[in-house]
Amino acid sequence: MLIRPVALYLPVVLVPVTVAVVSQSRGRKALMAAALLIGFCVPVGAWVVRNAEIAGGPMVSSVDSYNLLAYRAAGAVAAETGVTMDEASRALTDQLRSRVRPGDSEYAIAAVERDQALRIIRQHPRGLVISSARGFAHVVLAPGLGVVDATSPDLPRPVRTLLALYAGGIAVAVILGALAGALLLLRRGRWRVALGVIAVAFYLIVVSSGPEGESRFRVPILPLLAVLAGPALVALGGDLSRRRRHSGREIVGRQASQGAAQA
Repeated sequence: MLIRPVALYLPVVLVPVTVAVVSQSRGRKALMAAALLIGFCVPVGAWVVRNAEIAGGPMVSSVDSYNLLAYRAAGAVAAETGVTMDEASRALTDQLRSRVRPGDSEYAIAAVERDQALRIIRQHPRGLVISSARGFAHVVLAPGLGVVDATSPDLPRPVRTLLALYAGGIAVAVILGALAGALLLLRRGRWRVALGVIAVAFYLIVVSSGPEGESRFRVPILPLLAVLAGPALVALGGDLSRRRRHSGREIVGRQASQGAAQA
C-alpha cells in the first residue's frame, strides 16, 4: 500500500473510524487521532514540500490526476458512449494538450488534468457507475493470470483453466468468509472490532475499482478480508467440535444401552 498514492489518503478513513471505535474519553480520542495524523503528516508533508519545490506546487503525486483523466473519466466516456477505452483516453489526452502550454509545471498540468477529468465525470455519471462496477468485479474476482500469459503463452488451456479456478476460488472463499465473519461480529454486538477493518478494506476496494483496476490491487485487501473471516472460521470450528462431541456421546450411550440389554 505504501507505494500506491491512493493509500496515502487512508487517514481520511482511519481518523474518524478511530474516534468512533475507541471507547475512551474525548480527550483520549483526540490524542489518538492527533497521533495518527502526526504519523501521517510528517513523512507525507515532507514529500509534499519536496514536490512543491520540484514540481511547481504542493502535491502528493501527479499520477493521481493523470489516472483520474486517462482511466476514470475515459472509462466513464467509453461505458456511456460505446467507444473503446483507448479511443476515449486518446481523445481526452488530445483535449488536454490544447489546454497545456509549453513550459507548464507538473503542478499546473496536474491541475488541468484534474479539472478536465472532474468535468467529464460530471457529464457522464452513468458511465462512471458502469465502469466502476466493472472495475470492482475485476479487482475482487479476476484470477490475475496476466503474468502467466506473458511468461508462458503456450501454457496448455486445461492448466490455465485450473490456475484460474484456483486463484478465483481463493478470492471467492476469502470474500464469503469475510462477509460471514463481519455479520457474525455485528450480530454479537462487536461492531467496534469489525468497523476498522471493514472501513479500510472498503476504502481500498472503492479507490481501486476503476477501469485501471487489476487483480494485483487485491493484494493489500486480502489480509484484511482474511482477518474478518477469522471469527467465522472459529465459529465453524466450534460447531464442528460440538457436533463431534455430541455424536460421540450418542455412540457411547447406544453402546451402553446395548450392553445393558444383553446383560
